[in-house]
Amino acid sequence: MIKKIVVTFFSLFIVLIIVSIIYLCIGSDCYSLWQIVEILKNPDNYPAEYAILMDIRFPRLFLAILTGAGLSVAGSAFQAILRNPLADPYIIGTSSGASLGAVISVILHISWISFVSPMILFAFLGASFVMLFVYNVSVKMGKLSVENFLLSGVIAGSFCSALVSFLMMFSGESLPHIVMWLMGGFSGREEWNYVLMLLPYVFVGFVFLLFHSPALNLLSMGEDIASSRGVNVEKEKLTIIAFASLITSVSVSIAGTIGFIGFMIPHIMRKIFGSENRILIISSVLGGAIFLTLADMLARSILPQGAEIPVGVITSLIGAPFFFFVLKKR
Repeated sequence: MIKKIVVTFFSLFIVLIIVSIIYLCIGSDCYSLWQIVEILKNPDNYPAEYAILMDIRFPRLFLAILTGAGLSVAGSAFQAILRNPLADPYIIGTSSGASLGAVISVILHISWISFVSPMILFAFLGASFVMLFVYNVSVKMGKLSVENFLLSGVIAGSFCSALVSFLMMFSGESLPHIVMWLMGGFSGREEWNYVLMLLPYVFVGFVFLLFHSPALNLLSMGEDIASSRGVNVEKEKLTIIAFASLITSVSVSIAGTIGFIGFMIPHIMRKIFGSENRILIISSVLGGAIFLTLADMLARSILPQGAEIPVGVITSLIGAPFFFFVLKKR
């Protein structure tokens, strides 16, 4: 098992390094790897190029890596506790709740609360409210009904999306910002501050879910089996949902609505590496980082110079057909 985890980690990590190097090379100004090394070694000789790399491409790269990793690990957690590979933060309403909270914070022009970004706080509150509502609606006789959870999540997500559309009518000058943000992407967010805001949440959530992977393995086998092995099933579900919602809400508050990553990547990693959740969580983190980095690279490169497609559009164009394909197979 340990050998398989190490092999999984290093194989995907090497792919991520290669994709990241290509990502840094491609843009409105293309550089070779050797040029990038030279620029980083001698920044005084290449001030403009150094600024492009350090102030735009590197922070945007890390945002893509962290967002992809966060949404993927959240998706793997939802799929494990719900025992359904169709579960995803985007599909079950978590992303929509986070979007609603973030839009409210933008419209109200709320300033920073201590050291907490209002968008992050309100996105988390929105996601948490939706998940608590869906959870309470789905509980039957003290147990969570998986089917009801999925259906309630879809309905709650649609309702939140309708509220977002309604609030946009009163957003005034904030409307263009909200529209671009809802489509998902990193344009205008190429700052290290965003990276530093997102990093601790993704890291803590990843570590928490990794330590809880034995419980996730038992929950994946069924609630009765998990309960017989000493797992407090309902408490474990609620805790994991809370952490998965936290990761999702922070990712959405910074990168906007980027759908289907939490569905696609865990599904693909499960087919390649199996269903053991320690391996699945590690592979989903790296796989999500690789996928979103590639998607953002495509979003930056497909249009003429100076224009780009929101990365959320790219992930949805890939994810929606993938979802129908999996649904048809099931």
